[in-house]
Amino acid sequence: MAQNIRLSMRSSLLSLMLLVVFSQGVNGQKSMRDSSIALVMFSPQFKVQLPGAELADRYGWSSSIGAQFTYKTKSNFLIGAEASFIFGTVVKEDSMLNYLLNSNGNIVDVNGFAGDVVLDQRAFDLQLSLSKYILEVGPNPNCGFYAGLGIGYLQHKIRIRDLADKVPLLQGDYVKGYDRLTGGLAISERLGYRYFANNRRVNFYIELEAMQGLTRGLRSYQFDLRAPYTSRHFDALYSLKIGWTFTMYKRAGDNFYFD
Repeated sequence: MAQNIRLSMRSSLLSLMLLVVFSQGVNGQKSMRDSSIALVMFSPQFKVQLPGAELADRYGWSSSIGAQFTYKTKSNFLIGAEASFIFGTVVKEDSMLNYLLNSNGNIVDVNGFAGDVVLDQRAFDLQLSLSKYILEVGPNPNCGFYAGLGIGYLQHKIRIRDLADKVPLLQGDYVKGYDRLTGGLAISERLGYRYFANNRRVNFYIELEAMQGLTRGLRSYQFDLRAPYTSRHFDALYSLKIGWTFTMYKRAGDNFYFD
């Protein structure tokens, strides 16, 4: 089911990109300085994130890198699609490895020494969003504050690394028996600001985002539970997002330009 959701999201992202590119209207002689114009935008982005709800019981703060593909209409609606890869080093839940511990509280490697095991967070999210400018502020009508909603898919797991590769039960596919892979539907609310310079050389945005995920365990078996991991969870993630925007627009003469 999770694979079907991911494939559906990827198909939706591709369809949106094709729709926007082929439906881009001509802006004619209008200038960004004095008019709201339609823009196709590609934006690399970075996020700093804090977990909430049940996600906060498992992880601490995290970061993410990703990209956003957005179409801004002349009436200042924003139709977006984005993907982010999430990574963090603060993992609060380590009980899944308890039954591997010896009497001294160590995981022993094949040589009888304490193994060097590290836990990290790995996750990703895919989203489609719709936003609207609520206040135009800036050097031209394309700048302003916006608010919107998103829907997508959130997946996360505990990455278990045996740094010396000397603990057989933590190598290869065995780690999948402990990693608490979790995923499901997510919705988000966002409030942000977009800036476009009149010469189009400085384009960026900053955004606050709150995400809520109705997730469930996705592993058919976890060694420490001695059972499938299919429990349901309510996860939350609060983000500060910044991004740099590259724009594609159409001028008179039917030529596309990139900035």
